[in-house]
Amino acid sequence: MNNTISPSFFNFVSQVAHCATTYAITFTVYAKWGVHGWIISAILVLIYAAIHEFVWDPREENAATRGSDLEDLSFLVAGPLLALLIGHYLCSWKI
Repeated sequence: MNNTISPSFFNFVSQVAHCATTYAITFTVYAKWGVHGWIISAILVLIYAAIHEFVWDPREENAATRGSDLEDLSFLVAGPLLALLIGHYLCSWKI
C-alpha cells in the first residue's frame, strides 16, 4: 500500500486552501463593513501573501512540496477578488 500523496494532488489542495482562506477573511469583512472593509482586509491579505510567499516560504517550506511562489500568490490574490464579486452579487439582491 502506498502511503504517499501525489505532488499534483497536494498542490491542488494547497491552492484551494490558499484561495478559500483569503476568500473567507475578506468576504466576512465585506459582509460586515462593506467595500471599505473589503479594501482594508484585501490590502492586509495581499501584504501577508507577499511576505508569506517571498520571505517565509523560501526559507521554511519543505523543498519536496514547495511549488511556485507566483502560483501560490495568484491563488492568495484570487480569494479577495472572488469575495468582492460574490459579495457584490449577494448584496445587490433586494430582499
